Amino acid sequence: MAKKKTNADFETDDETEEGISNQENGSAAGETAIGFDKEKLAEGLEKLSTTFSNLEKFGNETLQAYIESAVIANKAIESINRDMFAYFQKAVGDSIAATKAVMASKSLHEAFEHQADFAKDALEAHKEQTAKIRKGLTIAGKESLAPLADRAEALYDAMPKAHAA
Repeated sequence: MAKKKTNADFETDDETEEGISNQENGSAAGETAIGFDKEKLAEGLEKLSTTFSNLEKFGNETLQAYIESAVIANKAIESINRDMFAYFQKAVGDSIAATKAVMASKSLHEAFEHQADFAKDALEAHKEQTAKIRKGLTIAGKESLAPLADRAEALYDAMPKAHAA
C-alpha cells in the first residue's frame, strides 16, 4: 500500500521559501499601496455602526412621535364627538319644546312668536357650537402636530449644513 505524502515529505528549496516570503511582503506592500489600513477600516466600521445605531434611534423616536400624535388627535376627536352629541341632544329637546309651545299657542301670532324665538335661539346655538368645534379642531391640530414638528426639527438639526463643508 502506498503511503500518502505530506508536506514534511517534500523538501523545499531556498527559492520556494523566498517566493513565499516575497508573496507575504508583496501582500503587505500591496495593502500599503492601495491605502488599506486595518485601523482605518476598524474606525470606518465603527463610524458606520454608530451611524446605523443613530438612524435606528431616530426612527424609533419618530415612530413614538407618530403614536403620540395619533393619541392626541384621537382624544381631541372623542372630545369633539361628545360635544356634538350633547349639542344634538339639546337641539332635539329644544325642537320638541318649541313644537309643543307652537301647538299650545292660542293664536297664529303667538305661534309665529314661538317659532321665531326658537329659530333665533337655534341659530345662535348653532353658531356657538360651530365656533366651539372650530376652536377645538385648531387646538387639537396644533397639539397633535407638535410631536411631529419636534421630529422634523430634530431631522433638520441632524442634517449636515451645506455651508459646513
